[in-house]
Amino acid sequence: MLERTIFSVRFLFITDSLSRLKPQKDSTVALMRAAARAGDEIYACELADWSLHDCGVQVSAQKLRVVEEHASWYTVEESGDYAADFFNLVLMRKEPPADAAFMMNTLLLDAAIAMGTPVVNAPRALREYNEKLSIFRFPHHIAPTMVSADAKALADFHAAHDGAVIKPLDGMGGRGVYVSPPQDKNFPAIVDLLSSDGRDLIMAQTYLPAAREGDNRVFVIGGKPAPWMLARLPRENDHRGNMAAGGLAEARPLSVAARRIAEDIAPTLLAAGIIFAGLDVLGEHLTEINITCPTGLREVRDQTGDDLAEDVLDTVRAVLVPA
Repeated sequence: MLERTIFSVRFLFITDSLSRLKPQKDSTVALMRAAARAGDEIYACELADWSLHDCGVQVSAQKLRVVEEHASWYTVEESGDYAADFFNLVLMRKEPPADAAFMMNTLLLDAAIAMGTPVVNAPRALREYNEKLSIFRFPHHIAPTMVSADAKALADFHAAHDGAVIKPLDGMGGRGVYVSPPQDKNFPAIVDLLSSDGRDLIMAQTYLPAAREGDNRVFVIGGKPAPWMLARLPRENDHRGNMAAGGLAEARPLSVAARRIAEDIAPTLLAAGIIFAGLDVLGEHLTEINITCPTGLREVRDQTGDDLAEDVLDTVRAVLVPA
């Protein structure tokens, strides 16, 4: 655990509709609850609530009272329009896809930073660190991987590696992820579907048998790995360990391989303005870098008692908000 750094902060969370959040498992709710326990003010908004005027950036937001009970975990205390610099810190917690609306919002967040309001994670990093493609910044940690829209190139990769995992570049929660075994007659159809008949880039990765032992979520907070990782274990009738796809989550001490990967790349992430990231690690290989809306905090707290949400908020306070 990090040494606690407590002082009151006015937080603004950019998130999906509050009605869609699952309080028993959602990391955004875990972060809000940690802020509430610390006596912070909590506001929430969606992407479409931001606007840019000649006087600067404004936000339509709701002030929330957040509690620990799941049934009615928040109430709206007030709603209003605020200048961006009304908030001490903005946390971007919008789930993928990082589509055109998401990218445009990051440009408004740049303007908010110019007004003096820190944003986590940094808007520029949200644009430049695609959660699938950013692993190529660290090629020594990845398994054989290619990105292409060309059906023949992808078929050649599939043949060379005795099958492949195929996935879109903008998905989350295991959506659109296919495991295609050797000689899979469905492979051309999968490529056509995911690439929109060759118009969109998609990713192919060699299948790693370590997936059967768990797809590990490794938390990087303020340039350092957390002591726990969350193994997402696939159910018997599914290859996906993603919790959103019904995978089982098991908190485990950080493995030697996961620590080595995290400690190697964490300083680069921090230098890019990425304060909180979730690395996906299979065995000894990095498969994704999640920075838009990393999840898994609630499961770690429930199973270990270690509240990583408090660590995240203490870190952003120390790094971005003067005491």
